[in-house]
Formats: sequence, C-alpha cells, structure tokens
Amino acid sequence: MITLQVNYFDGQSAASVSAELCLEANGDCQLLAHQLQYNFHWSDAELSPELAKTARRLQLPNGGQCEVTDLAALHAMEAQQQDKQKTKGLLYWVNCMESRWHYVVLTAIVVISMSAGMIIYGLPALSKYIALALPVSIDQQLSEGTDALLESDLFKTSEIPLKRQQRIAIAFTDIINQLDDEHSFSLVFRRGLGANAFAFPSGVIVVTDGLLNLAESDAEVHAVLLHEMGHVVNRHGLRLLLQGSVATLLLTTITGDFSVSAGFIAALPMMLLKKGYSRDLEREADDFVLTYLESHEMSAKPFTDILQRMSSGHEEAGSIWQYSSSHPATDERVRRLQQRR
Repeated sequence: MITLQVNYFDGQSAASVSAELCLEANGDCQLLAHQLQYNFHWSDAELSPELAKTARRLQLPNGGQCEVTDLAALHAMEAQQQDKQKTKGLLYWVNCMESRWHYVVLTAIVVISMSAGMIIYGLPALSKYIALALPVSIDQQLSEGTDALLESDLFKTSEIPLKRQQRIAIAFTDIINQLDDEHSFSLVFRRGLGANAFAFPSGVIVVTDGLLNLAESDAEVHAVLLHEMGHVVNRHGLRLLLQGSVATLLLTTITGDFSVSAGFIAALPMMLLKKGYSRDLEREADDFVLTYLESHEMSAKPFTDILQRMSSGHEEAGSIWQYSSSHPATDERVRRLQQRR
C-alpha cells in the first residue's frame, strides 16, 4: 500500500481539509479524514497532467478533489497502476517540452521557421488575396498625391517632340483597349529623374525623356510601358502597402475596410518614386510583359535589349531601373525573359 498526505476539497466549498490517501496494488483507494471515509477505484479518478513542480489534483468520482504536493509519492502511485488514466492534454505536452531541452530547441526552430515562412510567403500571399479582392477605387485613393508630385520640382515639361509623344500615346491606348481591366490608365511625359518609367496605383504611368532618348525603337518603349501596366493590373501598389504594415494587413483582412490604412496612403506615391517595387513584384510585372507579347506573337527582344542597355551604364544617373539590392539583377531578369521566349 502507498499512502500520502493530501488536501481534500469536497466540491461544495472552497475550504480544504487534511486527509490521507491510501492506494492498494489492485487500484482500490481510500480517502481518510476527520469524519470522512471515502472508497473509490484509481481508474475512476482523473489526475491532472504534470506541469513542472506544481501541485497536481486528483478529481474524485464524488466531485471532490485531492490536491497533492508530495509529487514523489504520487509518481509511485502512477507507476504502480498499469491502467492509470493520464490526461495528455495541452498542459501535459507543455510540461514534456519544458522538461526536455531538445523539445525546447525543436519548438524554437519550429516557431522561427513558421515566422520566417509567414514573412516570406504568407504576408505576400495574403496581401495579394486581399488586394485583388478590394475595389479598384481604392487604387485611386492611393494615388491622391500623384498630381502634386508630377507638378513638383522633381519633374519638368517634356522636351520630346509632340509627334513622337502622340505616336507612343496611340500605341499605349491600343494596349489599354486590349486589356480586361477597370483601371483608368493615362500616360504622362516628363523630363527629370533620368531614364525612368513609373506606375502609380491609379493607372497613371510616367515616362521620362531620359528613357525615351535611351530607347532605340518604339517597341522598346512599349515593352517598358507594358511592364509598368503590369504593376497596375496586379495591384502592386496596394500589395506593397499591405505587406509593409502587418497591422494594416490584418485589420483589412478582418474588417474588409481599407480606411484603416489612411495614414499610409499619402506617402505611397513618393515611396514608389524613390524605391520602386520589390523583387518579386518586378518579376511579376516582367511576366505580364511576356504574357502579352506571347499572346500577340511578338518578340521579347526589345524588352531585354533596353534592360541590358540600362544595365550597361548608358542611362542617366539616378534611374530606378538601375536596380538596387531589393530588385532582381538585370542579368537574372534577362535570363528569365529569354527562357520564356
């Protein structure tokens, strides 16, 4: 027989009494206290899971509880009973993990891996899902500062001959008419900021004199415009904003209300102008160009040619098409484009 001292709660009040719990080898138990003798079988009671060195509770069939602080004796009782009922709930597994260092290490690795996976894959995927589900009118809100930006000292009036501007604009309109998209696209010519093209979420696309002077054919310009249109169609501005703020992304996901992001909207046009889009979004815009060219049986060579020319250092300084570390290297992009041709 194994005997240990316990605190007994009758289940009717918060008061406890000191008692003695006796366990026979066959599983018969007897609880003895002042004016109390209660018999039950061990298998009919339920023992709380072990959690570090905290006291454990034995739930009795009569609704009462025994609080056990003599854990060594309690372990002996458990070991004696081959048919013991050991609850393996959450607390049991927590105790297993905290009492074995390799479980702690494994748990840390799992948590870190899941966190990294959420940042690398989860946030972009969720932001894409949310962005494509939101109305196009939100993209107009994101571009509210575009007009003021285009009239700022950063840009000057274009010096490209009007005839060439009109020719490019006509081709741009032809492309728009073939797209199944709700954005209101517009093309703006400006001088300044080197050889550049910018896409704002509303559909405003800016092409600079530097880029037009660098291009050796209109086909090269059209390819660049397609790339920028790919940013708009795929809602990259909105996705970039959502990815940049986890709180905004979660609130938008839960409420479906993008107004929670109002504080970030005003800064987006300038952010896009300075930093452009991320590596993955640039690849997606490249794929948009290829899909369009392939569907019209057109060569991707003009696009790869102008990319390589920009990379060769012939463009004016300061071009966002001179990709920084956050953008895919030009050689990598050219290889991807050539592989899909």
